[in-house]
Amino acid sequence: PYWIDTSVQLRLAEQGHHALQVELAHDLQLTRRFKLSNQLETRVYGKADLIAQQGAGLSNMELTSRLSYQINPQLMPYIGVRGQRFFAETARLKQQAGRARQDSQLIVGLSFWF
Repeated sequence: PYWIDTSVQLRLAEQGHHALQVELAHDLQLTRRFKLSNQLETRVYGKADLIAQQGAGLSNMELTSRLSYQINPQLMPYIGVRGQRFFAETARLKQQAGRARQDSQLIVGLSFWF
């Protein structure tokens, strides 16, 4: 709704390993060449999966923000940051495996099409 791209996916699997994934994305044209893209993604699982280190309920949330510069319509380099946080049982499983409850990454890339 209102310039926010929304994607909802429901995955049904055997033995109760259901998953709900929600993505929200918004692009903001700052100038003629600069664009700021934001994306929020969250996952909820119906049953814990110890092999995949995913707990039941709200599992994780990821926020990505990218600033891109349009060299021409087919070529746009970008730089951004991605942050992820694990919740509840998933956070506990990740910590037992030696991972942090949250992490962030610097992302750099090139978007192109032909």
